Amino acid sequence: ASTHSDIRQVDLLRAYLVDRDSINQQLKRKESVQKEVKLEEERFLCAFAQVSRSGDAIYVMATSMDRALASLQVIERVIVGVGLLAVILALVGGYFLAKGITAPVQRLVEATEKIRGGDYDVQISLKSRDEIGKLAQSFNEMVKGLKERFLMSKFVSSSTVEMIREGGKLKLGGERRNVTVFFSDIRGFTAFSERVQPEVVIDLLNKYLSTQAKLIVKHHGNIDKYVGDEVVAIFEGPDMVDNALLAAMEIQRAMHRLNKEDTEDIQIGIGINTGMAIVGNVGSDERMDHTVLGNNMNLGARLCSIAQPGQILVSESSWRLAKSKEIRVKSLEAITVKGIARPVPIYEILYQDKAA
Repeated sequence: ASTHSDIRQVDLLRAYLVDRDSINQQLKRKESVQKEVKLEEERFLCAFAQVSRSGDAIYVMATSMDRALASLQVIERVIVGVGLLAVILALVGGYFLAKGITAPVQRLVEATEKIRGGDYDVQISLKSRDEIGKLAQSFNEMVKGLKERFLMSKFVSSSTVEMIREGGKLKLGGERRNVTVFFSDIRGFTAFSERVQPEVVIDLLNKYLSTQAKLIVKHHGNIDKYVGDEVVAIFEGPDMVDNALLAAMEIQRAMHRLNKEDTEDIQIGIGINTGMAIVGNVGSDERMDHTVLGNNMNLGARLCSIAQPGQILVSESSWRLAKSKEIRVKSLEAITVKGIARPVPIYEILYQDKAA
C-alpha cells in the first residue's frame, strides 16, 4: 500500500531494490535507516522500518525535502541578494571613496611635477577639511616658501647659493683660495644716466648686464655682485684664466653687436687678475655677504678702472697662466697699485673687434 502515485511507487521500489541488502542488514540490526530518494524528480527523505519480525513487510515514511527546504531557499535567495547588493554598494562606495582620496593625491603629484619644472605659481584648491585638505594647505605654504627662496636666490651670488646648498656653516670668516677675478664697468654711464629718463636707463642697464652675466655663466664663472653698472665675477678651477679671458672677449664682441642695434653707444672696460684671495662671509650675524676680498681683488678693480672703452686689461699673473692659443696680447706700461710695492706689468687682450 502507498499514498504515492504509481510513478513514485516505482521510483521508491527501484531505490529500495538497488540497496535492498544493505537496508535489510541495517534493519535486522535495528539500526535507523534513512535515505535520500528522488521520486518523480522530487527529493524525499525516506525512513525505513520493519513491520514484522520476519522482515517480510517494510514500512517507509517519505518526507519531501524540496517542500521542507522551500522556505529556507527563499531565505537563502534573500540573503544572497542582500549580500550581492551589499557587495555592489561596497564597490561603488569604495570607488568614490578611493577617488576622493586618489584625486587630490594625483593633483599633488601633478603640482609637484610643475614645481620641478620651475613653476612656483602652482596652488592646490581643496575644500575638504580632512587630512588631505590639511596636506594641500601645507603644500601651498611650502610652494610659497619655495617661491620666496627662489626669488631671493636672484639677489645673491651663485657661490652663496652653492655654499648654503652644500650645508656650509653660516658664520663669519673665510679661507684663502686661488681665483681669477673679473671686473667690467660701463664707461660714461653716470653722464648717460643724467640725460636719459630713469626707466630707459634701467632697461638699458639690465639689457647689458644680462648679456654679460649669461656669457660669464657660459664660461663657468660665478657672478659675485653687481655694483651699479659694474659686474664682479669669480672664476675657479684649472681653466679659470682661459674661461675668464674668453668670456671677456665674447662680452666685448656682444657689446659691439648691441651698439649696432641701439642708438646709444655703450662701451665697457674689463679688468682681470689672478691670485690668492679670501673667500668667505663678511658682515654681521644679522646680515652677512659671501664674497671675495684681498689685494688681488683690488688689482682687478684697478685694471677695470683704467681700461679704456672696449679694452680688456689683464695682470701678468693671469697672462702667464693662460693656455688658449686664441688669446693674443699687447704689453703695456706697468702701473702702480696701492698696497703693492712694485709696479705691476699689465697686458691688453687683442680680440677681433678690437683689432678691426
